[in-house]
Amino acid sequence: MTMVRIIYTSAFKAGIDHSEINKIHATSHANNVKWQVTGMLCFGSRKFLQCLEGDRDRVNALFQKISRDPRHEEITILKYDSIHEREFDRFSMKLILLTKAANKAVARFSGTETFDPYLMSGETALRMMLSLREHIPTDPPENKTPKPAPT
Repeated sequence: MTMVRIIYTSAFKAGIDHSEINKIHATSHANNVKWQVTGMLCFGSRKFLQCLEGDRDRVNALFQKISRDPRHEEITILKYDSIHEREFDRFSMKLILLTKAANKAVARFSGTETFDPYLMSGETALRMMLSLREHIPTDPPENKTPKPAPT
């Protein structure tokens, strides 16, 4: 099996309610468990930054499905690599809400406190996600709202 990691960004389509974020997370979690894909989803300033890891065919198929999702627009791949091991193996899909409390963490990797993954390189996006991962022990229970990233 060849494993890959894809990191992409997209914008949350205007006019869609923020309650959709929890629906996206729940669907992602269920699909990723079924497909044995791991990863992280960051959301802030109406933008997504997502990493998916796993079998190449499954990750590619999942990304194609996401690409057709009408809630996303301006989808841009930041990084796509073959990998030897997963970095997010503890998470079927970890959701990080990048609220104002996370501005310092964002600024460390982007030079500004405003979260804009379109301005990040793929490597910078990966490093920011790895940094956030270290502060998150496990996925929250399905019925609870995820906590914002630490500062």
